[in-house]
Amino acid sequence: MKVQDTVRCAVDEARFQMTVDKLKESMQIPMEHDPVKEVEILADRFLLTQNERGDVLRQLFMSGDNSRYGLLNAVTAASKIASDYERATELERIGGEILSMSVPKHLLPESGSAERMRNVTPMRKELAMA
Repeated sequence: MKVQDTVRCAVDEARFQMTVDKLKESMQIPMEHDPVKEVEILADRFLLTQNERGDVLRQLFMSGDNSRYGLLNAVTAASKIASDYERATELERIGGEILSMSVPKHLLPESGSAERMRNVTPMRKELAMA
């Protein structure tokens, strides 16, 4: 029964669209601090090791994406080089938690303004055309 529930939840169109919308929104939200400080805050909150902190920061700099989307992608990218499967899974979960974290009001774009249309995430051509 658990597997059926998981699959049903994963393919539920409304939930899927909500996740897509949150991901799109996260592309519009700049990090609150500079990348180094942001990774340190994240590392303290989720108890990342020194190596994991370095891996996340490296992935963040390599992507050049200073949005919340860039941060969660840096964490999930760092999971690919984690020390073991359990830790990799935990880093993936942390990436998902970043998506669900509240956003400080001063970082939210004003609705209806031109600021809302500005995308802080560099988008690859293939994604922009989809």
